[in-house]
Amino acid sequence: PYPLPLCFKLGLAYDVWAVEPSRLTLAMDVAHPNDSGELLMLGAEYGYDGKYFLRSGYKYDADLAADEADGWEESSYPTLGLAFGAGVKLPLGAQTYKFDYAGEDLGRLGLQHRLSLGLEF
Repeated sequence: PYPLPLCFKLGLAYDVWAVEPSRLTLAMDVAHPNDSGELLMLGAEYGYDGKYFLRSGYKYDADLAADEADGWEESSYPTLGLAFGAGVKLPLGAQTYKFDYAGEDLGRLGLQHRLSLGLEF
């Protein structure tokens, strides 16, 4: 009796500035799930020498913004807000080690932190 979840997504990214050793990339994702309104995510990444990265982003949910207009506070929703992060790639021998950090404002849940460790070979 319930439809399967379905989500159409479109994403774009463009290097607006690429002068070695620096690069600035802007990105946008739009999502349309069948069980709620549209989502818009915007982001930017600055990379230096292909090893050091700074990131920022913003997530906008049309359903929650409409609720805010009806008197609900935006800060009470966990899906609206800013995000930021940083990353490092360290080549050691034949492998490259990656370390990423991200922080995201999740409304009532406060500032959430994410750490990621990776290995490229």
